[in-house]
Amino acid sequence: YDVLINCTPTFPIDEMSILPGALVMDITSKPKDTAFLLAAISKGCPVIYGYKMFLEQARHQFNYWFS
Repeated sequence: YDVLINCTPTFPIDEMSILPGALVMDITSKPKDTAFLLAAISKGCPVIYGYKMFLEQARHQFNYWFS
């Protein structure tokens, strides 16, 4: 896989299954640094934090209603 997204409140897979270099996102926003993202970072993966998804959703909703 090239992209791995976690949509669960737990660590969804074995840490050894995270492929180095895959783009990894965790939908969880609190805490910012989840165990899942920290494991991905330790393998050299670029990560996207859950709060960034919420910010983008809010931006698009604002533009939809007020633009």
